[in-house]
Amino acid sequence: MPAIQKTKALTANQRGYNPLADWQYQYAPFNGLVRIGINTTAAAGLCEAAIFTGSDNILERSPVSAGGTAGVMPAPLNVPYIEFMVKAGDRITVAIDELGGVTPTVNFHCAIDPV
Repeated sequence: MPAIQKTKALTANQRGYNPLADWQYQYAPFNGLVRIGINTTAAAGLCEAAIFTGSDNILERSPVSAGGTAGVMPAPLNVPYIEFMVKAGDRITVAIDELGGVTPTVNFHCAIDPV
């Protein structure tokens, strides 16, 4: 089960941050279930995320969970995880936008389980 966790301080008005851009499993190595959790230190509504895989739009631009602490990974108990299926070779792309002109930290977790 490949997994990745990242913490990143965004710049004011940064658009399109993809935490999976340099991950070796950005292209799914097998058919699997993907679980993604994201939270931010910004106030509610100041960060949005979109998730795509292959030609599917998994998550339309939606608010990222607020209330995060820098460096503390999102847990399924307090952040709604996005879960979806991928086929081997599908590219998983995440785009996180900062909308409030502040410099929040984004905490990110992604795991792929073979199915």
